[in-house]
Amino acid sequence: MNIETIFSLSFKIFNKTLRSILPFIVFYNIFVIFMTSFFSVESIIDSSIITLQTIIPLLFIYIIQLLYFILITQFIFNKIKKTKIRFNIIIVIQSLLRIIGVYLFILVPPIIIIMGLILLNSNFSFLLGIIPLLLFITIFSNYLIINNQKNIVESIIGSYQIIANNLSETLILVMINIVFIFFIIIVSVIGGQILPIVLSSILINILNYFISIFNIQFYYLINSKLNGKNINA
Repeated sequence: MNIETIFSLSFKIFNKTLRSILPFIVFYNIFVIFMTSFFSVESIIDSSIITLQTIIPLLFIYIIQLLYFILITQFIFNKIKKTKIRFNIIIVIQSLLRIIGVYLFILVPPIIIIMGLILLNSNFSFLLGIIPLLLFITIFSNYLIINNQKNIVESIIGSYQIIANNLSETLILVMINIVFIFFIIIVSVIGGQILPIVLSSILINILNYFISIFNIQFYYLINSKLNGKNINA
């Protein structure tokens, strides 16, 4: 896996598509900032009281962010595969529900079981380490759902198979993303001090857009290799 090649391909797509995707990124940022202010999300997060009135705004913001992720991801896949961009509202909604379903499936039962065991014996707290492992195994599930319309179980199994056949490459991807996260944090802190919140948020999401391209390009290459496809076709 040539990381330089992936960066090069990602930069090419980023440069070609930024102008067309930028209005969508700007609109998304302004909308989320407005809704965050409207619902007073910061005060809700700081509050220790959990009620229906506090959950609904957070759930609404989460769904908006997930829809944004789905649309951006599908857009990038279309650009990588050089196919016509078509957004099907039914497929988008199905992807939304399936992605939520994946995380409910892999997180809720294990957390309930582990917390129950911890209540019986605190020595079982080491089992919490299973949660990051489950998240790692499903790292490509979202892409399989969005790009291939896989269901919840198929996406989890497919993600596991890709990782099992490309473990070293996937670990490299995780480490690169850790570096990306540190870079985003630094830019966010500096940008928050010298730029208005809207401009700072837009800048962060432009960087996130490039990171999404890189991650999807990385996934597409290793998945194409696994399926024996000619990625240069």
